[in-house]
Amino acid sequence: MLNRKKNSKRRWWLRGREIPRGDRLLIAAIYGAIGVFLTVYIGVCVYNLTHDVPTTSWMNFWHIYIYLMFALGSVFLIWISIGGARDLVRLFRRLETEAVDDRDDGRVA
Repeated sequence: MLNRKKNSKRRWWLRGREIPRGDRLLIAAIYGAIGVFLTVYIGVCVYNLTHDVPTTSWMNFWHIYIYLMFALGSVFLIWISIGGARDLVRLFRRLETEAVDDRDDGRVA
């Protein structure tokens, strides 16, 4: 019904036109940012447990960390919003020109 091959070994992000290149880049960037921030967080926590770190240094780390996360999240949000608005406009334009088949009642034969 969904026209999928059972023995498809290709990953979903590598398939041709199903996911646009910009979206694949966005997915990779989000996962990369999460990985980097998680690695930095774990590293700083381990360093804090093994060394005597002043409170001011710890507060400065969190200040920078939170602002970077907020800034990067804002960039991703704007990117996703622009892409969603663009796709919504494309959808409505296609729906205006789409021919309606009155015989289609939604059943799968």
